[in-house]
Amino acid sequence: MPFWLRLPLRNVVRARRRTLSTGIGVIFAFVLVMMGWSFIQSMSYLLDHNFNDVERWDMSVTFNQMLPQAELGKLASVNGVKQVVPAVELPATVSNPNGSKSVFLTALPPDQSMHNFQIEGNMPQAEALGPGKVMLTTRIADDLGVKVGDSVDVETALGKKAFAVGGLTTELSPSYAFMSMAELQGWAGAQQPVFNFVYMTVDAGRGNDIEMAIYQFPGTTSVQFKSTIENDWSSLLGFFNLFMRVILVFALALSFALRFNSHTAT
Repeated sequence: MPFWLRLPLRNVVRARRRTLSTGIGVIFAFVLVMMGWSFIQSMSYLLDHNFNDVERWDMSVTFNQMLPQAELGKLASVNGVKQVVPAVELPATVSNPNGSKSVFLTALPPDQSMHNFQIEGNMPQAEALGPGKVMLTTRIADDLGVKVGDSVDVETALGKKAFAVGGLTTELSPSYAFMSMAELQGWAGAQQPVFNFVYMTVDAGRGNDIEMAIYQFPGTTSVQFKSTIENDWSSLLGFFNLFMRVILVFALALSFALRFNSHTAT
């Protein structure tokens, strides 16, 4: 064999324990590199997917009382507001013989497009939010050991009622349950549609003016901008991303040290 080929082969087979330990070290260094890089990419994708593909609203407004449908037209008439979708949010408990879970029950129109549900099996949203049905997150369904079609009890201030699991959705926050507005209105026995929460799309650059106008409505407790929530999440994950980058740098340094040692050892 030529010298350039004889030397590396001699080093590999001459000290087998060193060769084995070097190989294991290279594998661990590679795993660290892939772990650090994948965590950074995964969190970036998660935020982008949630705030651009799932949440399609610009502002959300919470009221401390139920408002009649007439107030919805007044909200839509605020200068700069493009679309308004009403909803009802209530604290609730979902239970079955396997246990119970505290959730935030959200009632939405089945044809709304402000919140894009990630429903398992590509089930249509209107089907998952059909009459007599409640949609759970996959986490809640796993904890209760239920699947689509099973029965669960939903308890709110309105009382306790049995519903069929209409669908399973993946959400950034797992402690949610969803049903149609019509189903909740019928449960409450409301004579006319009411709401205590709205999603909005607004003109760019008009957010502050719209916020001031909305706070003039009775019962307004909070106005949230999706961009502000996204920035808060990015700030919370800033330290995590920094930590993962430090791990990535150390993994690359470890890889270099192992390769350098294997090439220079005699």
